[in-house]
Amino acid sequence: MIALSGPPGLGKTYISQAIAKALGRRFHMIGMNGKKEASFIFGTDISNPGSEPGEIVKAIAKKEDVACVILFDELEKAGKDAKYAVGNPTDRTSNRNFKDDFFDFPTPCNECIFLVAINYPEQLPDFIRDRFRVIEVEPLGYRERLEVLRVVLRGELKGLDNAFRVIYHKSWEEVYNLFNQEELLKKALTWTFSIRGAKDNIEQSLVPTLKADFLESERGLPEDVVSYE
Repeated sequence: MIALSGPPGLGKTYISQAIAKALGRRFHMIGMNGKKEASFIFGTDISNPGSEPGEIVKAIAKKEDVACVILFDELEKAGKDAKYAVGNPTDRTSNRNFKDDFFDFPTPCNECIFLVAINYPEQLPDFIRDRFRVIEVEPLGYRERLEVLRVVLRGELKGLDNAFRVIYHKSWEEVYNLFNQEELLKKALTWTFSIRGAKDNIEQSLVPTLKADFLESERGLPEDVVSYE
């Protein structure tokens, strides 16, 4: 069990997703900010109107993986009851018999891998400090941030491979390699060293611009130096 601690936007969620990918497990994030009731974790009795399972059972069911990676994001911003409810599924002595109130029978979660992302470690309950290894997440350097963005952009471009082949008669990799990648990627960086913000710049600005302005039939590829402004 690992608690990733650091200011917002440094890539704690990205790291958690990367851990899941490296382990070959499915990933599920539980946003704890503003959650107040323990039922958020335990579910509610099926006899109550609007009842539903809790987030642990939802994670295992939705991901179809009894050993999925579950991230409790911004745990310190949850209300007291919701915050301390996390203690039950993360208790190694009893989580083999974790009981969701909706189903009213044990749902073992002892094989799940639990992570916590926190911004303010001084607000953590003691059981987190006892059970989780707290790791400080430092801002990535320039080259490291570029490499993260390179992975993100390549993933986005792979999904456009058919369009590149139809319009330019080249694979996405052939088009990608025509450009000065550092000049392109550094346009997505933020002043705050934020990985989240930089990823958003790729996914919500650069790629939509690419789709709108360049994926047009009969459009030629640039032959001279490209201005990334």
